[in-house]
Amino acid sequence: MKTIGLATARWQYHTPHSIDGRITLGKIYYFEGGSAYFHHPQKPVRLGYGHKDFTLIQNKHRIKVSIYPRSLANKKVIEWFKTWSGDEDVIIPPNGVKIKLCDEVSVTERKEFIYFILNSDSNAVKIGRAKNVLKRKNTLQVANPVELVLLKTIEVNSGKEAKEKEESLHGKFAHLRILGEWFQYSTELQEFIGRL
Repeated sequence: MKTIGLATARWQYHTPHSIDGRITLGKIYYFEGGSAYFHHPQKPVRLGYGHKDFTLIQNKHRIKVSIYPRSLANKKVIEWFKTWSGDEDVIIPPNGVKIKLCDEVSVTERKEFIYFILNSDSNAVKIGRAKNVLKRKNTLQVANPVELVLLKTIEVNSGKEAKEKEESLHGKFAHLRILGEWFQYSTELQEFIGRL
C-alpha cells in the first residue's frame, strides 16, 4: 500500500470520469478550494492527515472519496459533486446523512432533531439532540442489553435551536432526571411525548 499526500500531489484539471463515464478511480481531481481523491478498491492508498472522507454511491458501487483540506465546508464539496454527478448518485458526507445529488434540497440547511429514546428495562427516556437520530440510537444501543425504542423526534432548523430546545426540555423535566440526559419515564413525560 503506497502513501500519498493530497496537499502535495499533482492535480488533474478535468472533470471526473468513471466506470460509467464519470470517474477514474485512483486519481486526484482539483476543484475550487480543494481536491478529491477517488480511491480504487483494488489499489488501496493510505493518505496523510488533513483530509475527510465521503462515500459516493454510483450505480450501486460505493466509492471512498477523500477531500482535502479537511476544513473545507461539506456544502462546497457537495455542490462540486452536483456539477458532474448522475441523477441517481448519492453522496454520504462524514456526518453519515445520505444526500441524493439530483435533489434540490439546500445543503445549507442543517436540520437537527430532538429525540426521545426509551430504555424500557430501566423505565428511562433519553432526551437528546442529533443530526442523524438512527445513528445516535444505534450508538446508544451498543451499551444497552435491552432494545431501545425511539418514541418521538422533533425536527428543528438549526443546531442552535436544537441546543436551546434540548436545554429547555431538560429544565422542564429536571425533577425526573436520573442521570445526565436520562429521565424517569413518568406519566407526566409519557403524556408530554404523546401530545407532540
